[in-house]
Amino acid sequence: MISPKMVAAHTHGHSSASADWIISLDKRPAERSVEDVDIILSRLKMAKAFERFHPSLLQQVCLCGFYECLERGITLYRQGDIGTSWYAVLSGSLDVKVSETANHQDAVTICTLGIGTAFGESILDNTPRHATIVTRELSELLRIDQKEFKSLWEKNISVLLPAALRNCSLPAHTDLPPCRKELVGGDRRCPLSILSWWSHYTGFLTEKAGFL
Repeated sequence: MISPKMVAAHTHGHSSASADWIISLDKRPAERSVEDVDIILSRLKMAKAFERFHPSLLQQVCLCGFYECLERGITLYRQGDIGTSWYAVLSGSLDVKVSETANHQDAVTICTLGIGTAFGESILDNTPRHATIVTRELSELLRIDQKEFKSLWEKNISVLLPAALRNCSLPAHTDLPPCRKELVGGDRRCPLSILSWWSHYTGFLTEKAGFL
């Protein structure tokens, strides 16, 4: 869900940014020159989210990724939405909220996605989002839209799958409802970044584990 506030935040972030890589990412993929790709590549090479990516895969990301700069309190999408994009956190953090009811006001924060986290793999099979994602602070994201991400996934599953399986830790003091404790397990890990697609290959994930 993209709200007017979200769009305003992106516009504000872009207007105040002098970094060439952001300007290059704001261009339509077909309009990006070799120089644009090199500029974006030099920045993403330093990003934690892409530190394990092969240079050829990272170059593909440079050709199809987009930059988002969101203020604190922006809802990126809601639980139950059908997703359209995959995201990687370049800076800032976002809260993962889950509701037991249809009322989003009942949502409980179960973990936080920090720098280097990638999420949004539900777009692979069009399943509804399993959580609501809200920015905890000013955050910069790299966004890849569904069609392009599916293509990247099919060609580079050996790299993208481990990235998707990296869980986000919950603070030790987090007080979760019994159902959430059952989901996260004894080591208090957030299960929502685990790809249910992986169950097709290993069969060890429970039905309750899902995409973000």
